[in-house]
Amino acid sequence: MLTIRYPHLMQHVRDLHHGISTIANDKEGTLLLIIKVPKEAVLAAKAKQRIGFYLAPCRMNGETYHGLVTTYEDDELNPLMVVTPLLDDEMGHSIFDLLSSESFDIHFFDDNNRELLGYRSQNTKFAEFDKGQYKLAPSSLEAAYEIRDLTNHWFMRRSLQDDKNSIKVNFLEPLMIEDLFILDAVPMNNLFQKGPPVSHSTLERLEPGSFQEMDIVKLLQKVFHEDSIFLNPLRTDNNEEFVDVLVASDEYLLLIQAKDSPNTEKSLDRTLKRKISTVSKALDKAIDQTRGAIKYLRRGENLQFHFGEDIFEIETHDKVIRNLIVIQETFINEWESYSERVLGLGKEMNSSCYVMGYPELVTWTAKLSTPEKFFDPFDSIIEEGKETGIFPSITFYN
Repeated sequence: MLTIRYPHLMQHVRDLHHGISTIANDKEGTLLLIIKVPKEAVLAAKAKQRIGFYLAPCRMNGETYHGLVTTYEDDELNPLMVVTPLLDDEMGHSIFDLLSSESFDIHFFDDNNRELLGYRSQNTKFAEFDKGQYKLAPSSLEAAYEIRDLTNHWFMRRSLQDDKNSIKVNFLEPLMIEDLFILDAVPMNNLFQKGPPVSHSTLERLEPGSFQEMDIVKLLQKVFHEDSIFLNPLRTDNNEEFVDVLVASDEYLLLIQAKDSPNTEKSLDRTLKRKISTVSKALDKAIDQTRGAIKYLRRGENLQFHFGEDIFEIETHDKVIRNLIVIQETFINEWESYSERVLGLGKEMNSSCYVMGYPELVTWTAKLSTPEKFFDPFDSIIEEGKETGIFPSITFYN
Protein backbone atom coordinates (compact mmCIF):
# COMPACT_ATOMS: atom_id res chain seq x y z
CA MET A 1 0.00 0.00 0.00
CA LEU A 2 1.22 3.45 -0.91
CA THR A 3 -0.21 4.73 2.37
CA ILE A 4 2.09 2.44 4.35
CA ARG A 5 5.18 2.46 2.13
CA TYR A 6 5.23 6.21 1.54
CA PRO A 7 3.17 7.90 4.28
CA HIS A 8 4.72 11.28 3.44
CA LEU A 9 2.81 11.21 0.14
CA MET A 10 -0.56 11.31 1.90
CA GLN A 11 -0.52 15.11 2.00
CA HIS A 12 -0.29 15.06 -1.78
CA VAL A 13 -3.35 12.79 -1.86
CA ARG A 14 -5.27 15.07 0.52
CA ASP A 15 -4.46 18.10 -1.60
CA LEU A 16 -5.93 16.37 -4.67
CA HIS A 17 -9.67 16.82 -4.19
CA HIS A 18 -10.61 14.77 -7.25
CA GLY A 19 -9.08 13.30 -10.39
CA ILE A 20 -5.63 12.03 -11.28
CA SER A 21 -2.10 13.05 -10.41
CA THR A 22 1.38 11.70 -10.98
CA ILE A 23 4.10 11.27 -8.37
CA ALA A 24 7.74 10.55 -9.13
CA ASN A 25 9.07 7.41 -7.46
CA ASP A 26 12.63 8.60 -6.98
CA LYS A 27 13.90 5.25 -5.69
CA GLU A 28 12.93 3.42 -8.87
CA GLY A 29 13.03 6.32 -11.31
CA THR A 30 9.41 5.73 -12.34
CA LEU A 31 6.09 7.54 -12.12
CA LEU A 32 3.13 6.52 -9.96
CA LEU A 33 -0.42 7.35 -10.97
CA ILE A 34 -2.76 8.49 -8.19
CA ILE A 35 -6.47 8.25 -8.97
CA LYS A 36 -8.94 9.83 -6.56
CA VAL A 37 -12.51 9.15 -7.64
CA PRO A 38 -15.87 8.01 -6.23
CA LYS A 39 -16.21 4.42 -5.11
CA GLU A 40 -18.26 3.50 -8.19
CA ALA A 41 -15.35 4.34 -10.49
CA VAL A 42 -12.90 2.42 -8.32
CA LEU A 43 -15.13 -0.65 -8.36
CA ALA A 44 -15.59 -0.39 -12.14
CA ALA A 45 -11.81 -0.39 -12.59
CA LYS A 46 -11.51 -3.41 -10.32
CA ALA A 47 -14.29 -5.29 -12.13
CA LYS A 48 -12.86 -4.69 -15.61
CA GLN A 49 -9.22 -4.88 -14.45
CA ARG A 50 -8.37 -1.89 -16.60
CA ILE A 51 -8.86 1.80 -17.20
CA GLY A 52 -8.87 3.76 -20.45
CA PHE A 53 -7.32 7.00 -21.67
CA TYR A 54 -8.64 9.23 -24.44
CA LEU A 55 -6.72 12.21 -25.83
CA ALA A 56 -9.38 14.71 -26.85
CA PRO A 57 -8.38 17.31 -29.47
CA CYS A 58 -9.32 20.83 -28.37
CA ARG A 59 -9.17 23.76 -30.78
CA MET A 60 -8.33 26.95 -28.91
CA ASN A 61 -6.93 30.28 -30.17
CA GLY A 62 -6.00 28.78 -33.51
CA GLU A 63 -4.05 25.90 -31.94
CA THR A 64 -4.90 22.26 -31.28
CA TYR A 65 -4.32 21.16 -27.70
CA HIS A 66 -5.56 18.08 -25.88
CA GLY A 67 -7.47 17.08 -22.79
CA LEU A 68 -7.15 13.67 -21.14
CA VAL A 69 -10.22 11.58 -20.36
CA THR A 70 -9.69 8.70 -17.94
CA THR A 71 -12.50 6.15 -18.14
CA TYR A 72 -13.81 3.51 -15.75
CA GLU A 73 -16.03 1.18 -17.75
CA ASP A 74 -19.24 0.66 -15.80
CA ASP A 75 -21.10 1.29 -19.07
CA GLU A 76 -19.61 0.78 -22.53
CA LEU A 77 -21.18 3.85 -24.11
CA ASN A 78 -21.39 6.10 -21.05
CA PRO A 79 -18.49 5.17 -18.77
CA LEU A 80 -17.61 6.96 -15.58
CA MET A 81 -14.84 9.40 -16.40
CA VAL A 82 -12.46 12.09 -15.18
CA VAL A 83 -11.29 14.98 -17.36
CA THR A 84 -7.77 16.36 -16.94
CA PRO A 85 -6.66 19.43 -18.94
CA LEU A 86 -3.15 18.89 -20.33
CA LEU A 87 -1.19 22.06 -19.66
CA ASP A 88 2.41 23.05 -20.22
CA ASP A 89 3.47 22.32 -16.65
CA GLU A 90 5.06 19.53 -14.64
CA MET A 91 1.79 17.60 -14.47
CA GLY A 92 1.17 17.76 -18.22
CA HIS A 93 4.68 16.61 -19.10
CA SER A 94 4.57 13.79 -16.53
CA ILE A 95 1.29 12.47 -17.97
CA PHE A 96 2.90 12.28 -21.41
CA ASP A 97 5.85 10.44 -19.84
CA LEU A 98 3.40 8.06 -18.18
CA LEU A 99 1.59 7.33 -21.44
CA SER A 100 4.98 6.59 -23.01
CA SER A 101 5.71 3.95 -20.36
CA GLU A 102 5.09 0.25 -20.85
CA SER A 103 4.24 -0.32 -17.20
CA PHE A 104 3.44 1.82 -14.16
CA ASP A 105 1.77 1.50 -10.76
CA ILE A 106 -1.72 2.84 -10.11
CA HIS A 107 -3.11 3.64 -6.66
CA PHE A 108 -6.83 4.29 -6.14
CA PHE A 109 -8.20 6.50 -3.36
CA ASP A 110 -11.76 7.49 -2.54
CA ASP A 111 -13.00 11.00 -1.77
CA ASN A 112 -12.06 10.67 1.90
CA ASN A 113 -8.43 9.73 1.17
CA ARG A 114 -8.80 6.01 1.84
CA GLU A 115 -6.55 3.83 -0.30
CA LEU A 116 -8.75 1.11 -1.76
CA LEU A 117 -6.79 -0.55 -4.56
CA GLY A 118 -3.36 -0.66 -6.14
CA TYR A 119 -2.16 -2.37 -9.32
CA ARG A 120 0.89 -2.77 -11.48
CA SER A 121 -0.40 -2.03 -14.97
CA GLN A 122 0.50 -2.55 -18.60
CA ASN A 123 0.04 0.15 -21.23
CA THR A 124 -1.11 -1.63 -24.40
CA LYS A 125 -0.16 1.23 -26.73
CA PHE A 126 2.99 2.68 -25.19
CA ALA A 127 5.02 1.94 -28.35
CA GLU A 128 2.53 3.83 -30.51
CA PHE A 129 2.34 6.90 -28.30
CA ASP A 130 4.45 9.79 -29.59
CA LYS A 131 4.28 12.70 -27.18
CA GLY A 132 5.92 14.90 -29.80
CA GLN A 133 2.64 14.89 -31.71
CA TYR A 134 0.82 16.69 -28.92
CA LYS A 135 1.03 20.31 -27.87
CA LEU A 136 0.37 21.30 -24.27
CA ALA A 137 -1.92 24.26 -23.60
CA PRO A 138 -0.65 27.37 -21.80
CA SER A 139 -0.53 26.85 -18.05
CA SER A 140 -3.33 29.11 -16.83
CA LEU A 141 -6.68 28.70 -15.10
CA GLU A 142 -8.49 30.15 -18.10
CA ALA A 143 -6.90 27.60 -20.45
CA ALA A 144 -7.58 24.76 -18.02
CA TYR A 145 -11.30 25.56 -17.81
CA GLU A 146 -11.65 25.94 -21.58
CA ILE A 147 -9.78 22.68 -22.26
CA ARG A 148 -11.94 20.93 -19.67
CA ASP A 149 -15.18 22.13 -21.28
CA LEU A 150 -14.00 21.33 -24.82
CA THR A 151 -12.89 17.86 -23.70
CA ASN A 152 -16.26 17.11 -22.12
CA HIS A 153 -17.99 18.26 -25.31
CA TRP A 154 -15.72 16.10 -27.49
CA PHE A 155 -16.15 12.99 -25.36
CA MET A 156 -19.94 13.16 -25.50
CA ARG A 157 -19.70 13.20 -29.31
CA ARG A 158 -16.81 10.80 -29.81
CA SER A 159 -16.94 8.16 -32.55
CA LEU A 160 -16.44 4.40 -32.53
CA GLN A 161 -13.04 5.05 -34.08
CA ASP A 162 -12.17 7.27 -31.13
CA ASP A 163 -13.02 4.35 -28.85
CA LYS A 164 -10.71 2.10 -30.87
CA ASN A 165 -7.92 4.68 -30.69
CA SER A 166 -8.15 4.98 -26.92
CA ILE A 167 -5.34 3.67 -24.75
CA LYS A 168 -6.25 0.66 -22.61
CA VAL A 169 -4.19 0.10 -19.49
CA ASN A 170 -4.62 -3.42 -18.14
CA PHE A 171 -3.94 -4.46 -14.56
CA LEU A 172 -1.20 -7.08 -14.27
CA GLU A 173 -1.08 -7.75 -10.54
CA PRO A 174 -2.51 -6.24 -7.37
CA LEU A 175 -0.18 -4.28 -5.10
CA MET A 176 -2.48 -4.79 -2.09
CA ILE A 177 -5.43 -6.98 -1.15
CA GLU A 178 -8.50 -6.23 -3.26
CA ASP A 179 -11.17 -6.65 -0.57
CA LEU A 180 -9.82 -4.28 2.06
CA PHE A 181 -11.80 -3.80 5.28
CA ILE A 182 -10.95 -0.40 6.78
CA LEU A 183 -11.45 0.31 10.49
CA ASP A 184 -11.45 3.96 11.52
CA ALA A 185 -10.91 4.60 15.22
CA VAL A 186 -10.18 8.33 14.95
CA PRO A 187 -12.38 9.97 17.62
CA MET A 188 -15.06 12.36 16.38
CA ASN A 189 -17.47 14.26 18.59
CA ASN A 190 -21.24 13.68 18.33
CA LEU A 191 -20.96 10.75 15.93
CA PHE A 192 -20.79 7.55 17.93
CA GLN A 193 -22.95 8.11 20.98
CA LYS A 194 -25.22 5.27 19.85
CA GLY A 195 -22.48 2.67 19.59
CA PRO A 196 -18.75 1.90 19.71
CA PRO A 197 -16.42 4.73 18.61
CA VAL A 198 -15.18 2.82 15.57
CA SER A 199 -16.47 2.95 12.01
CA HIS A 200 -15.59 0.76 9.08
CA SER A 201 -15.64 1.05 5.32
CA THR A 202 -15.38 -1.26 2.33
CA LEU A 203 -15.30 -0.74 -1.42
CA GLU A 204 -18.21 -3.07 -2.16
CA ARG A 205 -21.35 -2.16 -0.24
CA LEU A 206 -24.54 -4.20 -0.17
CA GLU A 207 -26.30 -1.86 2.27
CA PRO A 208 -25.02 1.60 1.40
CA GLY A 209 -26.93 3.91 3.75
CA SER A 210 -24.75 4.06 6.85
CA PHE A 211 -21.54 4.07 4.81
CA GLN A 212 -22.62 7.05 2.72
CA GLU A 213 -23.86 8.97 5.74
CA MET A 214 -20.48 8.60 7.42
CA ASP A 215 -18.72 9.63 4.21
CA ILE A 216 -20.90 12.74 4.08
CA VAL A 217 -20.03 13.58 7.68
CA LYS A 218 -16.31 13.32 6.89
CA LEU A 219 -16.78 15.70 3.97
CA LEU A 220 -18.79 18.16 6.05
CA GLN A 221 -16.03 18.31 8.64
CA LYS A 222 -13.92 20.18 6.09
CA VAL A 223 -16.45 23.03 6.30
CA PHE A 224 -18.30 22.80 9.62
CA HIS A 225 -16.99 22.27 13.13
CA GLU A 226 -17.45 18.63 14.09
CA ASP A 227 -19.26 19.62 17.30
CA SER A 228 -22.07 20.99 15.13
CA ILE A 229 -22.60 17.79 13.12
CA PHE A 230 -25.03 15.13 14.35
CA LEU A 231 -25.28 11.74 12.65
CA ASN A 232 -28.71 10.06 12.67
CA PRO A 233 -30.49 12.11 15.37
CA LEU A 234 -33.82 10.55 16.42
CA ARG A 235 -37.24 12.09 16.92
CA THR A 236 -38.45 12.16 20.51
CA ASP A 237 -42.05 11.22 19.69
CA ASN A 238 -41.43 7.86 18.00
CA ASN A 239 -37.66 7.34 18.20
CA GLU A 240 -37.43 7.22 14.41
CA GLU A 241 -34.73 9.00 12.47
CA PHE A 242 -35.23 12.76 12.20
CA VAL A 243 -32.67 13.28 9.41
CA ASP A 244 -29.59 11.44 8.23
CA VAL A 245 -27.29 14.32 9.19
CA LEU A 246 -28.00 17.53 11.08
CA VAL A 247 -25.68 20.53 11.16
CA ALA A 248 -26.65 22.94 13.93
CA SER A 249 -25.25 26.30 15.01
CA ASP A 250 -26.51 29.45 16.71
CA GLU A 251 -27.38 30.94 13.32
CA TYR A 252 -28.64 28.05 11.19
CA LEU A 253 -29.79 24.46 10.86
CA LEU A 254 -28.90 22.31 7.85
CA LEU A 255 -31.06 19.20 7.45
CA ILE A 256 -29.54 16.55 5.18
CA GLN A 257 -31.20 13.48 3.68
CA ALA A 258 -28.86 11.10 1.85
CA LYS A 259 -29.70 8.44 -0.72
CA ASP A 260 -27.24 5.93 -2.14
CA SER A 261 -27.35 2.60 -3.99
CA PRO A 262 -25.41 -0.62 -3.39
CA ASN A 263 -21.88 -0.54 -4.76
CA THR A 264 -21.49 -3.99 -6.26
CA GLU A 265 -20.47 -5.38 -9.62
CA LYS A 266 -24.12 -6.27 -10.22
CA SER A 267 -25.23 -2.68 -9.62
CA LEU A 268 -22.53 -1.40 -11.98
CA ASP A 269 -23.92 -3.59 -14.76
CA ARG A 270 -27.31 -1.88 -14.68
CA THR A 271 -28.28 0.02 -17.81
CA LEU A 272 -28.09 3.79 -17.86
CA LYS A 273 -31.89 3.92 -18.03
CA ARG A 274 -32.13 1.78 -14.90
CA LYS A 275 -29.59 3.95 -13.06
CA ILE A 276 -31.53 7.09 -13.92
CA SER A 277 -34.75 5.48 -12.72
CA THR A 278 -33.14 4.36 -9.45
CA VAL A 279 -31.86 7.86 -8.70
CA SER A 280 -35.26 9.37 -9.52
CA LYS A 281 -37.07 7.04 -7.12
CA ALA A 282 -34.48 7.73 -4.42
CA LEU A 283 -35.02 11.47 -4.86
CA ASP A 284 -38.78 11.09 -4.43
CA LYS A 285 -38.23 9.15 -1.22
CA ALA A 286 -35.79 11.77 0.07
CA ILE A 287 -38.30 14.52 -0.71
CA ASP A 288 -40.93 12.74 1.39
CA GLN A 289 -38.45 12.34 4.25
CA THR A 290 -37.41 15.99 4.04
CA ARG A 291 -41.05 17.04 4.16
CA GLY A 292 -41.52 14.95 7.30
CA ALA A 293 -38.40 16.40 8.92
CA ILE A 294 -39.54 19.97 8.28
CA LYS A 295 -42.97 19.23 9.76
CA TYR A 296 -41.37 17.72 12.87
CA LEU A 297 -39.06 20.72 13.19
CA ARG A 298 -42.04 23.07 13.21
CA ARG A 299 -44.08 21.21 15.83
CA GLY A 300 -42.73 23.29 18.68
CA GLU A 301 -40.68 26.38 19.41
CA ASN A 302 -37.58 24.24 19.96
CA LEU A 303 -36.22 21.23 18.11
CA GLN A 304 -35.85 18.16 20.31
CA PHE A 305 -34.09 14.96 19.33
CA HIS A 306 -32.58 11.88 20.93
CA PHE A 307 -28.87 11.45 20.52
CA GLY A 308 -27.27 8.59 22.35
CA GLU A 309 -28.55 8.60 25.91
CA ASP A 310 -29.34 12.32 25.82
CA ILE A 311 -32.14 14.53 24.57
CA PHE A 312 -30.93 17.65 22.81
CA GLU A 313 -33.04 20.78 22.60
CA ILE A 314 -32.17 23.50 20.10
CA GLU A 315 -33.90 26.84 19.74
CA THR A 316 -35.15 27.36 16.20
CA HIS A 317 -36.43 30.93 16.54
CA ASP A 318 -34.55 33.29 14.19
CA LYS A 319 -32.44 30.44 12.80
CA VAL A 320 -32.05 30.03 9.05
CA ILE A 321 -33.35 26.56 8.10
CA ARG A 322 -31.86 24.92 5.01
CA ASN A 323 -32.51 21.48 3.54
CA LEU A 324 -30.13 19.47 1.38
CA ILE A 325 -30.80 16.19 -0.41
CA VAL A 326 -27.69 14.25 -1.45
CA ILE A 327 -28.26 11.56 -4.07
CA GLN A 328 -25.76 9.11 -5.52
CA GLU A 329 -25.27 11.04 -8.75
CA THR A 330 -27.12 13.46 -10.99
CA PHE A 331 -27.80 13.15 -14.71
CA ILE A 332 -27.70 16.35 -16.75
CA ASN A 333 -30.72 15.43 -18.86
CA GLU A 334 -32.75 14.92 -15.67
CA TRP A 335 -31.65 18.12 -13.92
CA GLU A 336 -34.78 20.05 -14.86
CA SER A 337 -36.92 17.30 -13.33
CA TYR A 338 -34.80 17.23 -10.16
CA SER A 339 -35.11 21.01 -9.89
CA GLU A 340 -38.87 21.07 -10.38
CA ARG A 341 -39.47 18.48 -7.68
CA VAL A 342 -37.15 20.00 -5.08
CA LEU A 343 -38.27 23.56 -5.80
CA GLY A 344 -41.83 22.29 -5.45
CA LEU A 345 -40.99 20.92 -2.03
CA GLY A 346 -39.42 24.23 -1.03
CA LYS A 347 -42.51 26.15 -2.13
CA GLU A 348 -44.87 23.71 -0.42
CA MET A 349 -42.98 23.86 2.88
CA ASN A 350 -41.81 27.48 2.57
CA SER A 351 -38.25 26.35 3.24
CA SER A 352 -34.98 26.47 1.30
CA CYS A 353 -34.34 23.10 -0.38
CA TYR A 354 -31.58 21.98 -2.74
CA VAL A 355 -30.35 18.72 -4.26
CA MET A 356 -26.89 17.65 -5.37
CA GLY A 357 -25.07 14.46 -6.23
CA TYR A 358 -22.45 13.06 -3.88
CA PRO A 359 -19.62 14.03 -6.30
CA GLU A 360 -20.86 17.64 -6.19
CA LEU A 361 -20.75 17.59 -2.39
CA VAL A 362 -17.14 16.43 -2.65
CA THR A 363 -16.34 19.50 -4.75
CA TRP A 364 -18.30 21.91 -2.56
CA THR A 365 -16.59 20.77 0.62
CA ALA A 366 -13.17 20.85 -1.06
CA LYS A 367 -13.60 24.36 -2.46
CA LEU A 368 -15.70 26.07 0.23
CA SER A 369 -13.87 25.94 3.53
CA THR A 370 -16.26 27.78 5.87
CA PRO A 371 -20.03 27.75 6.49
CA GLU A 372 -20.28 31.28 5.08
CA LYS A 373 -18.54 30.28 1.85
CA PHE A 374 -20.68 27.13 1.61
CA PHE A 375 -24.02 28.85 2.12
CA ASP A 376 -23.35 31.81 -0.18
CA PRO A 377 -23.70 29.81 -3.44
CA PHE A 378 -26.26 27.51 -1.76
CA ASP A 379 -28.62 30.43 -1.13
CA SER A 380 -27.92 32.09 -4.50
CA ILE A 381 -28.70 28.90 -6.42
CA ILE A 382 -32.01 28.46 -4.62
CA GLU A 383 -33.04 32.08 -5.24
CA GLU A 384 -32.24 31.82 -8.94
CA GLY A 385 -34.05 28.49 -9.08
CA LYS A 386 -37.18 30.11 -7.66
CA GLU A 387 -37.05 32.75 -10.40
CA THR A 388 -36.30 30.48 -13.37
CA GLY A 389 -37.80 27.16 -12.29
CA ILE A 390 -34.49 25.32 -12.55
CA PHE A 391 -31.40 25.32 -10.36
CA PRO A 392 -28.43 26.85 -12.21
CA SER A 393 -25.27 24.82 -12.64
CA ILE A 394 -22.24 26.00 -10.72
CA THR A 395 -18.54 25.88 -11.57
CA PHE A 396 -15.81 26.70 -9.09
CA TYR A 397 -12.95 28.75 -10.53
CA ASN A 398 -10.48 28.60 -7.66
